Amino acid sequence: MSDNIKAAGWIEDLDRVVKETIFAAVQNCFDVYENQVSDRINADINSRQAELNNLLLQKQLQEIDREAETLRLKTAESEVLSQLRQLDLVRASL
Repeated sequence: MSDNIKAAGWIEDLDRVVKETIFAAVQNCFDVYENQVSDRINADINSRQAELNNLLLQKQLQEIDREAETLRLKTAESEVLSQLRQLDLVRASL
C-alpha cells in the first residue's frame, strides 16, 4: 500500500511538473506570436506614416509650385499689359 501511495504522490508531482512545463511552453509560444504580430503592426504603422509624410511633402511642393506659377503668370500678364499700353500710346501718337 505504501508503494501505491508513493507512486500516487510521484504521479501527482509528475503531473504538476508536466502541466507547468506545457503551460510555460504554450505561454512562450503565445508571447512570441504576440511580439511578432506587434512588430508587424508597428512596421506597418511606420510604413504608412512614412507614406503619409511623403504625400504631405508632395502636396506642399505642388502648392509651392502652383503659387510660383501663379506669380509668374501674373507677372507675365502685367508685362504684356504694360507693353500693350505702350504700343497703344505709340499708335495714338502716330
